Amino acid sequence: MRLQVSFDESRFKAIEQLLDGIPGAFRTVAVSVINRGADHGRTLIKRAIKEELNLKQSDVLECIKISGAKPDRLGATIAVKRRPVKLIKFGNPTQSAAGVNVLVRRSHGAEEIPGAFIATMKSGHRGVFRRMPGKVAPTQGSYAGRTIKSGPRAGQPLLRQPIRELYGPTVCGVLAGKDGLRDAITKAIGDMVAKRMEAGVSRFLADPRSGSD
Repeated sequence: MRLQVSFDESRFKAIEQLLDGIPGAFRTVAVSVINRGADHGRTLIKRAIKEELNLKQSDVLECIKISGAKPDRLGATIAVKRRPVKLIKFGNPTQSAAGVNVLVRRSHGAEEIPGAFIATMKSGHRGVFRRMPGKVAPTQGSYAGRTIKSGPRAGQPLLRQPIRELYGPTVCGVLAGKDGLRDAITKAIGDMVAKRMEAGVSRFLADPRSGSD
């Protein structure tokens, strides 16, 4: 999902005239203001997601990337990735006899995932896993390449139930699922850009080295 931080130069003609005669001044200020608006949008998204999902701030921000404005491109993009988040990152999952207890959505309360288990792989990766139906010959890990030592199947590959790591909802999915949230964030960004533009020009006129508000 992408949110566009657009900039309508026609709305700021009067401001542009204040900087007339200073090469590149208007676009310098506009770039700074637009990028601050994009940062503000990322903060709003992070806050909305944190209210819904039991994730650390850093895990939410990993899913939100900004492509900032430049003098030749007065616009920025906030991209929210559709990458699933590993279930182990949701709070502090705990093991029970029946499975794993984890709080994913704050509004739903903790839930139990039957048959799931918490484990640390040989690589050091820790996660929440579940065994899948059927058995296969492992191609990696401590059981890879092992064969049965005795009995009617001696010499045949040692079969194990494959495991699959479990994931929670995507940040993008939560954002899209909240009615009106995307439009509200886009409007908040636009309002901020418009409000800060005049302040940015005043600061630039006072100190051209600032280049921002």
